[in-house]
Amino acid sequence: MHCKRLLIASICLVSTTVFANTWVDELKHRVDITHQQFNDAIERCDNLRSPSPKKIESRWFDELSWEKKFAAITYLSYMADENCYSKELNAYSASLVNYVAETGDRELLDKLIKARHVYQPTGTESYFNSVDISKLKELAEKSGLKRPFDPLVLSDLYR
Repeated sequence: MHCKRLLIASICLVSTTVFANTWVDELKHRVDITHQQFNDAIERCDNLRSPSPKKIESRWFDELSWEKKFAAITYLSYMADENCYSKELNAYSASLVNYVAETGDRELLDKLIKARHVYQPTGTESYFNSVDISKLKELAEKSGLKRPFDPLVLSDLYR
């Protein structure tokens, strides 16, 4: 009888250690799940991308130099993409911050930070820094550019 209890207790201990999940394991699991959801959202948004956006009808935009138009279109595209997958991006970012806070492992967070930087070709920083973002938000609303679009195709309309 005593051996039977000892055997049952041993089985219970072994089974709980096999299924044990540490807090760090749980946080890593959350990172993995939200990362997959974020990637799925990016793919969904890419599939929604308008292949041939229409020219922007705006006096303010028309008065910009070609370089500033390129910068503005780049920002508009970034904002449209972000709008499309913001829920998943926020969930992934939050899970990464929690994971990094517990582990100090910044590798995935640093990759996300690098990927979220708005691409600015060398020598164009001054154009990007001079674009009025409040005007862009207004323009996005009026021009229907809240849905993902191909910024290179739109930029080519102004060459």
